Amino acid sequence: MIASETKRLERHNASADERAIAHGACGQKHLPTGRGCIRVVNHSGSCDFRSADEMKAVADGHAQPLPG
Repeated sequence: MIASETKRLERHNASADERAIAHGACGQKHLPTGRGCIRVVNHSGSCDFRSADEMKAVADGHAQPLPG
C-alpha cells in the first residue's frame, strides 16, 4: 500500500468516533459505557475515556484533544 492510499482504519470501526478522529482525537470508544478517549491521535499510554458530552465537544471542534 502506498502512502496516498493509507488511511486510519479506525475511522471504519464501530468502536471509534469518526468526528472526534477528524478533529485529531484518538476517538476510541469504551463500548460498555459509551465514554470516549479525547487524547490526541497515536498518544502514548492508556486512553483517557471521558463522558459523551466531553467527546461531543471535541467532535464538534469546540474543545481540543488532550496532549498525548
